[in-house]
Amino acid sequence: MLTIGIDIGGTNIKVGLVHDGKVIGKRMIDAMSQHGLQPQLKTMEEVIRELLSEHSAGLQQLSGIGMSVPGIVDCNAKKVLVINDKFNDVVGLDLAHWVRSTFNLPLAMDNDARCALIGEWQYGAGRGCNNLVMVTLGTGLGTSALVEGRVMRGSHHIAGILGGHFIVDRNGLQCNCGNQGCAEAQSSTWNMKEILQYTGADNADWAQPTPDFRGIFEKADTGDRFAIKVRNHCMDIWATTIVNLIYAYDPEKVVMAGGVMQSAGVIIPYVKEKIRHYGWAPFDQIDIVRSSVFAEAAILSAEYLVSSTENLK
Repeated sequence: MLTIGIDIGGTNIKVGLVHDGKVIGKRMIDAMSQHGLQPQLKTMEEVIRELLSEHSAGLQQLSGIGMSVPGIVDCNAKKVLVINDKFNDVVGLDLAHWVRSTFNLPLAMDNDARCALIGEWQYGAGRGCNNLVMVTLGTGLGTSALVEGRVMRGSHHIAGILGGHFIVDRNGLQCNCGNQGCAEAQSSTWNMKEILQYTGADNADWAQPTPDFRGIFEKADTGDRFAIKVRNHCMDIWATTIVNLIYAYDPEKVVMAGGVMQSAGVIIPYVKEKIRHYGWAPFDQIDIVRSSVFAEAAILSAEYLVSSTENLK
């Protein structure tokens, strides 16, 4: 059977056709998230039909549709409960009804960090693990966790996914969640201008007009002391976050993902060295690795989500 995976991101919506753990066809749609998701449903329908046509497949060959959403998701009710500054209409959309009425198929859906974890667990760097943590670095700081072979969701649908809001400095920067000193506020692209001020690197010429991790790591590689200061500050926060996640979930492996992991050769040894000095956990036995299917992990997760009877109640 085939599965459709839809990865709803703030910049792009990825739609993929999945067969036997592989994405055999994929399309990308401009998200235009400020206008909501409703205006994109027709385009998503057209793209799905195009993918099926290109592979000489019909709707009857689909087992279902899996959807990854950047918000707090009740995967049993197929509802998005909370979403932050993107697709603000999605909380009121009945996406399961849209999928059923348009394609006569079931919908499975979950938070995007969990979908990324499932993709890596089933098909990527976390394959074979029963206890796994994932950390996604970039615009924000996303996390997710697998314990004893079960994806953590919790009684309020937030288990595992809010590691970016671990408070790592109670006198730190203001976070968009309302708290102060969250890991995400201290080490993510969305707050980089504040981070530059916080670290005393806001007057550096490389910081204009819009600093990002690619520029920071590239400049740090040249020996720029301001860039090194910001880079190391962020890596310290990531290491602290990973320690907290290890204490919480006791994983076999930590998978690190996101565009900044182009610099995995710098980040992973640094994080490993940092956490080596912490206690109360066998840190030398916990592998820290780079994701291997991150670009397609959320799409790939659809196959698992749809095939799991737990997600199709």
